[in-house]
Amino acid sequence: MSWMNSGSHQKSETEVQRLVKDVIQADDFNIKHLEGFSVRSSLRDLDRDDGEEKITFPDDWIETDVTIDIPTKLREEGPQKYTIPGFHYRPLVEVIRAAFADVQASAFHLFPFKRLWKDPLDDHQERIFDELYCSDAWLEAQDDIQKLPKEPNCSLERVIAGLMFFSDATHLASFGTAKAWPLYLYFGNLTKYVRSSPRSGACHLVGFLPSLPDSVKDTLSKLSRISKTGMASLHTHCRRELFHACWSILLDEEFVHVYRHGIVLKCPDGVLRRVFPRILTYSADYPEKALIAAIKDMGSCACPRCLTPKSRFSDLGLVKDMKSRIINLR
Repeated sequence: MSWMNSGSHQKSETEVQRLVKDVIQADDFNIKHLEGFSVRSSLRDLDRDDGEEKITFPDDWIETDVTIDIPTKLREEGPQKYTIPGFHYRPLVEVIRAAFADVQASAFHLFPFKRLWKDPLDDHQERIFDELYCSDAWLEAQDDIQKLPKEPNCSLERVIAGLMFFSDATHLASFGTAKAWPLYLYFGNLTKYVRSSPRSGACHLVGFLPSLPDSVKDTLSKLSRISKTGMASLHTHCRRELFHACWSILLDEEFVHVYRHGIVLKCPDGVLRRVFPRILTYSADYPEKALIAAIKDMGSCACPRCLTPKSRFSDLGLVKDMKSRIINLR
């Protein structure tokens, strides 16, 4: 009864009675089975898929291993290779092809513009920033692709596929350690009112980023002249290297070629156009932004976009803070 009334208050009388009757008083109960017992290890074993049924992915998905370099203190040895299995992804060029062939592409805005509001009283105009294809970034990108050298024997219109990425690591259950790190893609060519609708189908799942396995700690512990502080720093370094290694696979040679030269696609209006993908936004929480920018989490300059020190955070929202952020961009 002292165990029931201590610790968590979620232990009910019914659950305690069931623990005694169904577990402790069971005929096959043996206290030796609990030697070396760990809740975390047991939950991790349950999370592992050791059964006969395996997860199957569609045909356009690719599974590959990701190899990162673990630095060592010995120059003559060089970095140590470490391989993480299980990176599932879809080639970005194939996702773009599928999106422009989908019926939803009929609602794509292919040409950017400035949206203006005119006051009916004094006729003055105000610019409205409400869609990605109304932004300065898209307008500048559209001008840039028009200035690119012409492709041989090609006089097609040039348009942009505005890519909006989003990723967020999440736990798959309330108990256990099973988690996933999905990567999603939206197209900014679609209005936000359709894109943000839960049933619109505008979200494209393009990959599952792998997490760093626990076995990497064994590899780090075997390195010569490594301290506990050094192991923590190396573990952070490996997480950052894994994230960027996954993106180096996603941004493969095919995507880079299409980024530079475009890809000819048939748009929903039946017209062939040369489409240039442009990554315009990446939505993530702060820990993932620190991985993207390759900065220290909550370091002296914690912002992933500028070099404003933490001592200046009290100026947030002031005019001088905005000027500082523009001048001190990373």
